[in-house]
Amino acid sequence: LRRLLVAGPFAAETTVQGGGSARVRPRMCPSILGALSAELASNVRVVHKPGCYGSEWRQTTAELEALKTMGGCNARGRPSSLNRLSLFSDNFLILAAWLSQGELLRRYFMPILRALGVRQSDPIEVAAREASGQDQRPALMLLAFLATAVGVLAVAGGARARLTLAACAGACVAIACLLACLARRSQMREERMLEEAVAAAREADACLLVIGTDGHWESEGGDQPHMRLPGRQNELVSRVVAAARGPVIVMLNVGSPKELPWIDGVPAVLLAHYGGEEMASSAVDVLLGRVCPSGRLPATWPRRLCESPAAAAAATEEAR
Repeated sequence: LRRLLVAGPFAAETTVQGGGSARVRPRMCPSILGALSAELASNVRVVHKPGCYGSEWRQTTAELEALKTMGGCNARGRPSSLNRLSLFSDNFLILAAWLSQGELLRRYFMPILRALGVRQSDPIEVAAREASGQDQRPALMLLAFLATAVGVLAVAGGARARLTLAACAGACVAIACLLACLARRSQMREERMLEEAVAAAREADACLLVIGTDGHWESEGGDQPHMRLPGRQNELVSRVVAAARGPVIVMLNVGSPKELPWIDGVPAVLLAHYGGEEMASSAVDVLLGRVCPSGRLPATWPRRLCESPAAAAAATEEAR
């Protein structure tokens, strides 16, 4: 082994913990790429290519956005700067945990949060709200109010008001065009990243793909929209497997089961989950054959979402 390709969006920025209120701020978190490069520096040339992005847009909630600020960590659970927002969120959580011990808060305050959509623990209720469109009602009401206000100003405000509205409309169009250009540029950059990873796989003696999710994707406060790997990570694996001249090993840096349509085309898959501060060095020991964990899956991994027990149970409840 002279040339090793380490690809995937989670090779250089490995996720060490999930998201939510139980986050802690770690001290040191070496990545898979860093730990492996340190071990093979004298004998093997390690080439790194991210290949694609490791995230995608998802519908969010006020609770989920607040949870992202806790613990002084970034999306991968790695230490970041402790700003005022993080300190406020952590102290607010301590206060909320103390208040939740009282019967008054649980009996009267929590139902209010549920009515506002902040705390929704019943999956049947959440599915019913999404099917009826209730989750979109506040946004639609806001848009209707803004449209009415603009119409009133345009009719009764005179020439000056109409000029101001025209300027605002032009600014909105300019911002939309700018966002569209940035999105297109991001897509083109990701396509180049994929092509670079495929080209590097043709020249490498072996390939290690580190793919997965981050703590903002797997967190309390919001359900995952699907069971696939976010972004184009499945495409990255398929294209690298098709182009590689040597073996391809996949490392899954995830917190829950995912659909793996390419699993029959790779010789080995290492499930690392979120292993904390020292997960990189432990994973490298397994990859280099120093230890054999002989682990067993703690949960059943369905091939598709429709085969999971949770999906079957939800379909049964909807039928009732």
